[in-house]
This record gives sequence, C-alpha cells and structure tokens, in this order.
Amino acid sequence: MNTAKHYILTGGIIVFILIVSVAASKFTQGKILKSVEQGTKFKGNKKASIRLVVYSDFQCPACSYGSTVVDDIAKDLKDKVSVEYKYFPLAMHKWALEAALFAECAADQGKFWEYHDLLFKKQKEWSKEGRPTAYFWNFMKELKLDTGKIEKCVTDEKVLQRIQKDSDSGKQLQVSSTPTIFVNDKRFVGGKQLDAEGKKYIAEELKKIGMDWKYTSTPLPPPPVAAQPALNPLIANQHPPHNIPIPTAQPVKNTVPTAAIENKKITPIPGAPSKNSDAGEPVGRSDGNSSFFR
Repeated sequence: MNTAKHYILTGGIIVFILIVSVAASKFTQGKILKSVEQGTKFKGNKKASIRLVVYSDFQCPACSYGSTVVDDIAKDLKDKVSVEYKYFPLAMHKWALEAALFAECAADQGKFWEYHDLLFKKQKEWSKEGRPTAYFWNFMKELKLDTGKIEKCVTDEKVLQRIQKDSDSGKQLQVSSTPTIFVNDKRFVGGKQLDAEGKKYIAEELKKIGMDWKYTSTPLPPPPVAAQPALNPLIANQHPPHNIPIPTAQPVKNTVPTAAIENKKITPIPGAPSKNSDAGEPVGRSDGNSSFFR
C-alpha cells in the first residue's frame, strides 16, 4: 500500500513539473510572438513560422556581427521569416541611446532598417568619436529624411519612452547580454551562437513544414588592422601622397536631450556578468551598472 502511494505521489510530481514546464515555455513564446506582431521596427512576413526578435545595442561590436547573421537569415528565407528589432542600449556604451533616438526618428519616416544598416556599417567610425552626433545627422541627410522633423523628434520625450519600452520588455524576458535573439521560443546570445546553433534550430523547425533549408555559416568580421607607421618624408624611398583634401569638420547640432540621457538613473541587475565575452556584450559593467533605463 505504501509502495502504491509512493508511486502515485511520484507520478503526480512528475506530471506537475511537466505541466509547469510546458506552461512556462508557452508563456515565454506567447510574450515574444505578441511582441513581434505589435512591433513597428519589423520586416518580413508576419505570418511566418520563424520569428526573430532581436534585442540589440547600436554601439555594441558584437551586435554588428549579430545583425549580419540576422540579415543573412532574412535574405535567405525571405517570406519564411519575420524579424523585429528591439532597442536595448547599454550604459557601458555612451552613445548607444543617442543612436537609438535617431534610429527611432528615422523609423517615424519609414527608414528604420536603412538607418539601422548605416549605424552598424559605420559603427567603427562614429563609435570612436568624442561626440558622434554629426555622424547621426549625416546619415539622416544620406537617406534624404526631413531634418526639420528629426530636430523635433529627437527632443520628444515620447520617443525616449518608446525606447525605454523596448528595454523594459527585454528585462522582462531576462535579457542579460546584447545581442540576444529569440527565435520563436528559443534564446540565442550573440551572433556566433545564432550562426552555429540558431540556424540549425531554424532548419529543424522548417523541416517540420516540409522545407529543407541548406544554410551556410556567416563569415566573422576580419580582425582589426594594426596601425601603420607614419611615413617620414625625410627618409629615402618613401613617397607620401600629396594634395589629399582635408575634410571640413561637420557642425554638431546639440538637439539631442543630452541632459536627459546623461542624468538617467541606472540600476544594477543582480548577477549580471561584469566583462565582455564572445557570446555578446553583457548588460552589467564592472561598476555594477546596467542599461540606461530602470
């Protein structure tokens, strides 16, 4: 009798654990799918069986490669996939929030993805600047956007709130590094993991609907080029180039609510990693600070 009760109790516990696990999985997936359907920074087929939600930071070097992997997946699968971008600017990146502000204003004029691509394509240039606002304005001009509307947009508190809403949704999903990419209900941290494991998972999911996806790996970016020694015109056989025009410095428009950015209260996320890794850029810093938002 005692043995029978023991088996019944054990079986009940196992069933309970399975129910909780399935419910948790559906809860997470449901939140992600809802996010994709309601998002504005979206591309692809909303009815696609493969849905990617990307939490990223424009100044994060790991996010640049991650965006390349996501772009390769989107181009390869076309209407079989949908992609949505979510802002998750990290406090460790001084200009990530300002870049997000300009990107959101570009989105208001229907050019989010074009602006997104420019930010990552030229990330190494603008991220090294003491104040890269001139770059952000030049990207707007390159895309022929209405700069008058942009000036009003980047000072609009509602735009900052939209970025914060993205960041808050990431925290609810326990995002702890950028980039973090959700593929349906699966989490992948960093472009390398998405490339190595995420593509395999997508192929397995597509096989369920009768599609055989022959994916390839996305090449890693080349390592940084070592600085070259300056030419000395006094040394024989060295011929420095002549008549190189020096670009005129672009005026910096101080229209971004800098005080609002710099004075944002930052709260630590318990247990957040304190250093970068190959997987992605962690939310935490060595001083315990996390993202720009609460």
